[in-house]
Amino acid sequence: KGVPVYLSDVSPTAAGVAQDIGAGVLLEQRAIAPELVVIGAPPDVTANLVADALLAYPNATVVDIASVKGSILSAVLADERLSPAETSRYVGTHPMAGREKSGPAAARGELFTSMPWVICAHQGADPARVKVAESLAIDLGATMHRMSVTEHDQSVALISHFPQAASSMIASRL
Repeated sequence: KGVPVYLSDVSPTAAGVAQDIGAGVLLEQRAIAPELVVIGAPPDVTANLVADALLAYPNATVVDIASVKGSILSAVLADERLSPAETSRYVGTHPMAGREKSGPAAARGELFTSMPWVICAHQGADPARVKVAESLAIDLGATMHRMSVTEHDQSVALISHFPQAASSMIASRL
């Protein structure tokens, strides 16, 4: 789409691989003012990264793509560093696409094509920021769906987390 993408990762190796496969260019110490920040990190660190991005980029819409939404939203809203105006720029999202592998080496350009992407806007989310999140999903070829945080987490637990836990338990018995 011709949109410049800047990459940042705590792992220099992962960031380098992502750049090498054409996902974007390394952010390093560039002075940027992004319109959109996408946090793709494990759920246990996502809320902190969302808060950091909201503070670092005061004009950006910040979305995450983690597989759980409730705990992340609660932590973002409870972060004492953030005002309601700042948290209004956050929108939780979850592309329901992926592979059995993770990291930049597992990335595929067509990964989101025709796949559902759930938008979980919280009550205080700015409607213009929600529109940005929805546009991201649509621009990447996904089919955009709206759910509450609770609906999302309950649904994902049934269709994704429970089957994974059950199959892991069975495999461990073998």
